[in-house]
Order: sequence, then structure tokens, then C-alpha cells
Amino acid sequence: MRLSKPIITSITLFFVVNLSAYSEGLNQKQYSNMYILKKALNSSEWSDVQECISNWGDHPFKDVKTVRYRVIPTNVVVFGFGGEIVDNTQTSYPQLIYIKDSVNVMGKSTFELMNPNGWYCFKSNVNLMGKSVIRAACNAHIVIDGDKITVAGKSAGEKSGTTIMGKSVMEQNCD
Repeated sequence: MRLSKPIITSITLFFVVNLSAYSEGLNQKQYSNMYILKKALNSSEWSDVQECISNWGDHPFKDVKTVRYRVIPTNVVVFGFGGEIVDNTQTSYPQLIYIKDSVNVMGKSTFELMNPNGWYCFKSNVNLMGKSVIRAACNAHIVIDGDKITVAGKSAGEKSGTTIMGKSVMEQNCD
């Protein structure tokens, strides 16, 4: 037991030092070292991403040859079982993030999208008899591509996706 305590302390100190080094946000090289970034021209989902981007009108991703984006995989929550999506990595530049289909059936799905330079593109967000909460940084840009339907439920509006007998909420953190 005595040996494990100093090891945990040294690991904790290591992470504290590393986090403070990135307090201004990661640059492109640091970010691409942490995550796999896809090239626009070589990806199967690029047409979906393009459709999403077109909803923003003015955006920084005009040069297809240089666009790199990160993919967050499909998220499924059924009867409360499933994961949350948390993106709290901040960048010092506009970063395009594509979130594949999200489905919530009779549970609560939460998305923490805390990169103020994040341009988040949802393929779709479907909420059936549950609650879907999207919390985003103040300056984050969010588009949910796909059907925007609310049936016998409450929706945060155009950006919320499809809600059937449930509740979808969008919150932006501007503290």
C-alpha cells in the first residue's frame, strides 16, 4: 500500500503540469497528436459533413484541400444505459468535429461540447421518450443535420434534432 500512494501522487502531478501547459487551447499540431483527424477529400462521411457545414453559411472551412476534422462515434442510450459524449479539449483555432448518429430511447443522453472554437456537426440526434441535453461552450457552433421533428414533446428548437414524446435541451455556457 505504501508504494502505490507515491506513484498516484506523481501521476497526479504529471497531469496537473500538462493541463496547465494547454490552458490557452491546443494548436493544430498538438491537437492532431491527440486525435485522429480525417482529410475532407479522403473520407466516406465528407458529403454529410459538407451538408452540415452548408448550414452555417459563413465558416472557416472553405478550402477542401486543407480541411481536417475529428469524428466522434455513434452514441446510443437505451433505458439509461450508454455513454455520454464529452469534448472538453479546447483549441486555439477553429476545429471541425463531426458527431455521428446519436440515439436516446427512454434515457438521458448528455453532450458536453466545451471547445469555444469547436464547430460541432451532428449527423442526427434522435430522442425517443427520453431527455437529450446538449451543453456547449459560449462560442461553439452547432448544427444538427437531419430531421428536425418534435412529436408530443418539448424541443429546444431548430437545432435539437428529432424528439418524440421527450425533451431536448440546448444550453450554452457563457460564464
